[in-house]
Amino acid sequence: MTTRKEALEWFNGQIVSGALHDMQQRYINTIRAALSEEWADISTAPRDGTRVLIWNGFGQAVVSWDCVYDNWRVSAGAIVRNPTHWMPLPRPPETKE
Repeated sequence: MTTRKEALEWFNGQIVSGALHDMQQRYINTIRAALSEEWADISTAPRDGTRVLIWNGFGQAVVSWDCVYDNWRVSAGAIVRNPTHWMPLPRPPETKE
């Protein structure tokens, strides 16, 4: 199994020839940010319904992108305005059997 560090190194080591389609570049940037587990620019955040942690200068919230209304929303439906950064949610704790 590939570790997160190995995957990030692989992505960073790829040589991209020619111009990538915007969607492809966004996908690559999203994967890089998710693997790094650090705050990333909001423009690289996944907009596919994935829940992420965002920062908007006032605080942080767990949100997902609402493609119908083109904004970030918490699960209760409130809109989070002007986010600047995002990061993936941590993995849930392992449970002992």
